[in-house]
Amino acid sequence: MSKESPKGDYKGNQRYAHLKNEDLPLSDEAMSSLAVFVHIPKAGGTSLKNIMVLNYGKRYRDHHPRLNDLHKDPMQIGRLRAVSAHRPFGYHEELVKAYADVTGKQDEICEAKPVQFSVVRNPLDRLISLYNFVTTFPTHVCYEEMKDLGPEDFFTQYRQGECGNLQCRFLAGRGNDSTFENAKKNIENDFEIVVDLGSQDKLISHLSRKLGWKLPPEKIVANQSPRKLTRSNISKELEEKLNARMDEDWKLFDYVCETSSKLPK
Repeated sequence: MSKESPKGDYKGNQRYAHLKNEDLPLSDEAMSSLAVFVHIPKAGGTSLKNIMVLNYGKRYRDHHPRLNDLHKDPMQIGRLRAVSAHRPFGYHEELVKAYADVTGKQDEICEAKPVQFSVVRNPLDRLISLYNFVTTFPTHVCYEEMKDLGPEDFFTQYRQGECGNLQCRFLAGRGNDSTFENAKKNIENDFEIVVDLGSQDKLISHLSRKLGWKLPPEKIVANQSPRKLTRSNISKELEEKLNARMDEDWKLFDYVCETSSKLPK
């Protein structure tokens, strides 16, 4: 990428940053629950996280291993009623245990009912977005190493775990094989709702009804990258190669699209 090429930035990502330290009123259902967002990378979750800030204020935290690792200060976990993380299904159990181990007590956070949700994306679109994100956002940890790579070299050299069946791995949970069947079992038994990206409004409406969320006055679109690579300019050879890596993710996407289509708006 030349120096003149566009770069991504985080403008608009922190729509409600001024509320992050506010003690906002919550519904009884929200206070007795722990909203858990399993945030699959590059599946459109930044917009949803803004809505969580809007509703929970200081009772929400983005559990990020580099920016906000809650394990480093487990005492703060007790006040939370909403978390998100680029971590697989079940991560909230580790957080609650870390808090209980430090405090030695079982209080509201330990008894809060987890309300887990996630969003999946067309697997090829997710990888295209991943390439655009890593190679255009200077704040990404791999930006300097990857910024000048073309798509073929990027998908050969970048973290292979993020370029395969990552969506199944996130929904199947740590320690389980990243298969569609394992992900489907968790969706059916443990998740409140999982939708495809195109149906994200249905997820927001569902959680608004269940947890009393208020909705933003306008649709939030955040964390968009410059469109260096698109569906129209990716080579057929690379597309086939990438899709072969994501056979389980494609099963997952098709399944979630089918179930999402049956949800009320």
